[in-house]
Amino acid sequence: MRGVARGLRTAYRPAQGGADRCRRVRGLAEQQDSPREREFAAIFAAHDRMVRELGACDEGDLVRLATRLLADQPSSRQPFQHVLIDDAQELDLGPATLARAVAGGALTVAGDPLAALWRFRGAGAARLDAFETRGTR
Repeated sequence: MRGVARGLRTAYRPAQGGADRCRRVRGLAEQQDSPREREFAAIFAAHDRMVRELGACDEGDLVRLATRLLADQPSSRQPFQHVLIDDAQELDLGPATLARAVAGGALTVAGDPLAALWRFRGAGAARLDAFETRGTR
């Protein structure tokens, strides 16, 4: 299911959501050659549709909405002296983006790049390397 997992990372961006995302996931399902991948993408699209119909949020929505709030209203961010993230290799793009937004320059990350369980979601050594910027320890 690598094709679907890779496609979902693109279709399920932290900055986007709603009906637009549902269309991208449905399109992804239609592009798959493998019956298993088509089935997985169709199940994911059904999940997304049901969440929208209920007016609910899933984990991805909560991360996306919190990240958007911090971007749109920077004054809503309360300053922290220190933010420590352990097992940072397990973060995918959305939570990593949110962590940066919350922490500002007070971010310290720790992790083992060889221990990432969520590689199919973009976790691992590359995620740890992405934290290597000024202000991150």
